[in-house]
Amino acid sequence: MLQMRKLSTTLIVIGLLIAVFFIFSDSLGLGKDAGIGATQILGILVGAAIILLSIGLETVSWGKEVSLKNLNYPNKILGFPIFYWIIFTFLVAYTIFFLFPVFFSKIQIQYLTKYVPNAYITHIGFDIETTVSRIEIWLNTGLSPYAHTIIAYPPLAIAIFSTFSIIGYPAYYKLITSITLLAYFVVTVVISLILAPKKNQPLLMLLFLSGLFSYGFQFELERGQFNMIVFSFCLLGIYIYHFHHKLRFFAYLLITLAIQLKIYPVFFVVMFINDWSDWRNTIRRFIILGLINVSLLFVLGNKLFHDFLNAITLTQLLQSSRYENLSIKGFAYHISNTDSNIFATTGVIEILFFLILGLCFFSVIAHAYLHKTRGLNPYLLLICSIAALIVPSVSNDYKLSILIGPMVLVLSCLPDFFELKRKALLIFLVLLSSSAYWIIQYPATVKPEFLIRNFPALMVILITITIMNFLAPYTIEKRYKGLNN
Repeated sequence: MLQMRKLSTTLIVIGLLIAVFFIFSDSLGLGKDAGIGATQILGILVGAAIILLSIGLETVSWGKEVSLKNLNYPNKILGFPIFYWIIFTFLVAYTIFFLFPVFFSKIQIQYLTKYVPNAYITHIGFDIETTVSRIEIWLNTGLSPYAHTIIAYPPLAIAIFSTFSIIGYPAYYKLITSITLLAYFVVTVVISLILAPKKNQPLLMLLFLSGLFSYGFQFELERGQFNMIVFSFCLLGIYIYHFHHKLRFFAYLLITLAIQLKIYPVFFVVMFINDWSDWRNTIRRFIILGLINVSLLFVLGNKLFHDFLNAITLTQLLQSSRYENLSIKGFAYHISNTDSNIFATTGVIEILFFLILGLCFFSVIAHAYLHKTRGLNPYLLLICSIAALIVPSVSNDYKLSILIGPMVLVLSCLPDFFELKRKALLIFLVLLSSSAYWIIQYPATVKPEFLIRNFPALMVILITITIMNFLAPYTIEKRYKGLNN
């Protein structure tokens, strides 16, 4: 048994050895020939600090003998709330990707300098301005808005954005930015407050506030993109579907509007399943939603429908190695063109990652089906969000902000385990997933080369969340049973 008094004595000896070593380092040929050096002073001070700490421990009245065994460190450490581990990963990422680049790498502070990828021209709101200008050309000359530029928004989105020409730039940029901020608040605060346990509200506020200053969200605002608006429609629709049965018409309306603004919300349709054993109604619901959405693609006529199909096909065939591209296709193209590539072709790499995504996606669905679970599955919601980021061939970092809401729901609803091994595994998964999440919140300008691309971090989140689904399965349903009546 190692008593506290013995520990104190041991530390005093260690402190003395450190101090003596640095005092006589000159004689050993390690110090300065002339005068004492700053390193020697630092070593002496460290030794003195250890001695003083040890004396302080010696004077404390412990009541009874304290041993390291009695302190039971593993259980106490693993007993920390999940929020503590998330805070730990946040502080590590903050230190590495903010404090060091800002205060330790240069004499002058140079943060927020060209950290958003350059557009072809430098004015703010480039994406929305390009879209509206192409629509104005179409209205005035008849030239298809899908010609000579990569615009692959569905025809209904073209119809909606055509109204922006009435107020002009920069008024419509300010409008869409204001709506984006409102949508961000709804997703990360309003819905999360309703669904997440009250005890984890500090975690909600951490992700909300950090997300406001995150690289992805500021990239979204700078380009005038509207991914957060689209995702808010998805999440509101999912919430209404699961917890307000009488208002399900509006849930279907919201998911349809989201799909007609950007195609990728189709991945969230799987969230409109409450009872996995009721396949008859599920298939009927999906067929009706599919027919409605396909019909809406003809809202501006047959010609623009074909132009849209050509544009989206061309977009999916693009090969881009830009670092801000989140897609499987973009990362596979990047890997296949590096000197360290061990794969034969880009296609092999794509197939590998699509298999991983498919395995995670369908294993969670199979688990829900076999266990006949009901309600909103936050694990599946997060996996659908990642699929929406990495499946489209052109998918830039400004879509990263849609992960904030699903991460809040997953991390805030994790159960407490009393079994040591399961708790240790859960903490390990939380450390991995939260670390990967914090890494993607910072721009490439403050990250080392191997962390510039955010796709690997998304894959880490995907795999860890899938394992969590089997380790700690749950659905958000019982706490809101009254809302379903």
